[in-house]
Formats: sequence, C-alpha cells, structure tokens
Amino acid sequence: YLLLDAGRYGQGHHHEDKLHIELMALGRAFLVDAGRFTYDYATPARQWAVTSQAHNTILVDGAGQCRWKAPRLGWYDVNVPVRDTRWRTTKASDLAAGKYDANDGPFERELPGVLRIERAVHFQKPATNRPGFWIVSDAVHGTGHHVVDALFHLHPDNAPVRVENRAVWTTNADVNLLILVLGAAPSLIACYRGQKEPFRGWVSSSYGEALPAEEVEIRGEGELPLRRDYLLLPFRGANPPAVTIESY
Repeated sequence: YLLLDAGRYGQGHHHEDKLHIELMALGRAFLVDAGRFTYDYATPARQWAVTSQAHNTILVDGAGQCRWKAPRLGWYDVNVPVRDTRWRTTKASDLAAGKYDANDGPFERELPGVLRIERAVHFQKPATNRPGFWIVSDAVHGTGHHVVDALFHLHPDNAPVRVENRAVWTTNADVNLLILVLGAAPSLIACYRGQKEPFRGWVSSSYGEALPAEEVEIRGEGELPLRRDYLLLPFRGANPPAVTIESY
C-alpha cells in the first residue's frame, strides 16, 4: 500500500507533513514517517521530527511547510471540508492527489515566485505481464529559478541503499524498492544515515527511540513551473529488474 497525507493540518501533535507518502510492499515497510522521538523540544531530534524535512514530502529552496503560522481557524475547524484533494479508482489504476499553497499556510521562509506545490500519485495495479508500481508526480508552480528536493525516509530495517545514475534502490537480501527518476536527470542524489549536524537520517519507531535509517534526497532545479516524476517499484531479490518506460 501507499499512503498519501493530503488532509488538514490537525488539532494536536501535528507535523508539517502535507503531501507526505508512506509505502509498504511485499511484506516490508519501505517509506515511513520519521516518527516522534520525544516531546522535549529542546532536543535536535524533536525539533527536526515535526518539520517537513523529517517526512517524505517536498522542499523548495531547502524550505518546508510552516502551517502552524497560518490563522488557527484555517486548519483547526474539523467541520470545514477538505476540497483540495482528488481520488480516482478503476480496475487498472488509482490516482490520489493534493496540493500545498497559501491557503494551507506559509513556508518556513519567504520563497519569492513560488505559488503552489502539487503531488499526484498514480498506482498501476499488477497485471499478468508486469508488477504493480507507483509514479509520484511533483509540480511546483510559479516563476523564477528554484531548487526542488524530494525526500524519501526508509524504515531502519532496510539495508543501505545503492545509487547508480538516476536510480536508487535498497539492498536487502529478500525484497527491495527501486526509486527511479523519470524525465530530466537529477542535479543531486544524496543519502544520509545517522547524521547529527544537521540532524537527519533517523527514524523513531517508538517513544524515546532514535534509530539510524537511510534518508534519500533527490534534487532537481530550474525555472518554474517545474515537474519531477519518480517511479517507485518494489521487487523481489537483490537485483532491480530492467525497466522500460514507454509513457507516463
């Protein structure tokens, strides 16, 4: 399954995680929320845990979401319907989509020219001639030259990832996940694990726990509007299958 968080901010214990995804396949958890760590905001772990940087979402020019600075009634009232999401399902595929813009709240700092972030997740269901897979499509709308980072936090039970050209995959002995950049080549693929300064590459599966875990950052940059697409393909065995992209 793949979960897309595109709802309202929440009334308590909320994180800056709109458009965050989590993914489990073939009996293994791959993409996860980094967790809560502790409720002590004096610790680097807690300060990081509530930010967009600790989630599988999108940063623009290194800045994440900052919904807590928006007017409280804009996200607190549970009676206000969520109108900025899409959902479609057929026998062959599913689509889920959401957005982040000024109606949700500001970013961590001013991003001149940036109007809106959109994320759409397409699930192609398994068929007789191919496995099931997801395509994640991110679009940043506005004007000007900007840097867009997609973050992928892996469950700590996964072995370290391997990076080759525009592909990233886990190296477990049994089942794995391939993340393949589609379209324009990334300007950066970076991996972090158990880094303390700055704090990144950690997962807290239970309160008070901090486990080193793979965090993958995939960067693209250019003039807005800018679109970035990623194939998420679970597979069995140690070696990723050959992938042919006809259209998407």
